[in-house]
Amino acid sequence: MAQDLPQEIVDLIVGEFRLDDPIDKHTLIQCGFVCKSWHRPSRYGLFANVKLTDRTVEPFLDIVNNSIVPIAMAVRSLTLSLEGEPADASRIAGGEGAWGLDGILRKLGPLPLVTALRVCVKEDVLLWNLTLLADTFSNVSTLVFSNVTLRMGSLLSAVCAFPLLRRLELDRVRSFHDNPGSLEVAYHFPSQWNSLTVMSFDVSELLETFLTLKPIPVLSALSLSAETDPTKPGLGRYLFHIGDALHILRLEFESSPFEQDNLVILVPCTGLRRLDLVFQEDCDLDMATTALQALSCFRSRDLAIVNLLDKRHRRNMTPRWRRLDTKLTEEQFAGLQAFTVESKSPSLVAGLPRNMPLSTGRGILRVVDPR
Repeated sequence: MAQDLPQEIVDLIVGEFRLDDPIDKHTLIQCGFVCKSWHRPSRYGLFANVKLTDRTVEPFLDIVNNSIVPIAMAVRSLTLSLEGEPADASRIAGGEGAWGLDGILRKLGPLPLVTALRVCVKEDVLLWNLTLLADTFSNVSTLVFSNVTLRMGSLLSAVCAFPLLRRLELDRVRSFHDNPGSLEVAYHFPSQWNSLTVMSFDVSELLETFLTLKPIPVLSALSLSAETDPTKPGLGRYLFHIGDALHILRLEFESSPFEQDNLVILVPCTGLRRLDLVFQEDCDLDMATTALQALSCFRSRDLAIVNLLDKRHRRNMTPRWRRLDTKLTEEQFAGLQAFTVESKSPSLVAGLPRNMPLSTGRGILRVVDPR
């Protein structure tokens, strides 16, 4: 019966299973044993997102070499999390060190379908293999550095190595200190690079460095973690420089200096189209008050989407929602298309339409319960 289904239908069925669900993942594995027509799409689904570590790299390469399906060509997203040393040129010539990063990349060969690359390797390993990385993953548009220590010059060189890069993410990246004069006079950044996400790191020093470069990277999307300190000059100076070029801004609030009084740094963002305010579990700020303060700083008439994301379980109703509702009726927010509040608080989810009647009447209020 399975063999009689058109291949397009089989691909659609198998493509519905999600790898982040254990039951779906087990089902997807079993699909590969139904028949040949189910084997290919199941393996493409299983290997769309691959993480290579020192423990998993050898089994993965064995699968690549022995599978009847070109597994390597199924990979769309790849993570390299390896504890290695940079290979020595003479050892490479002698065939040793095959499981270094260079050996792994040579065995994999070009992977043009990989568009998202997450890198967790030592800085010297990264620099030694940077050209080979760029050749292997020639179509990377999202580059993530995770849990590594990098000097600023190394980071900027890595960005320049991927010509199709659009988005850079820094997740637990540490120590951006360089020796004086170690940065290049000019970097040839990818022309499409316009997005930066910083998690678990204060972005101020990075943006200060941006301001010293020629040309200065101009971003249209910026996401800042709760560890960002807005009292440092880097963030404010950079936002003032790029002005209306910034279209998407995401701010995370926690027990940090990023509080309401510091939101005045957002005044230069006159071209903003989307604003996300994320309240982490340890944050004690009131959502409505913070949103009201943030919107009072903006001069943008292009703002179309505002998202308030509350990751806390407890949240009481406050009179500020009505004040916020009135604020959204001002002329500069006439183009607002969606005001979304996502919260785990049942009272907020149930009561918000009543506490924001004007936004409800305009049809822009969206209330989401993520539980």
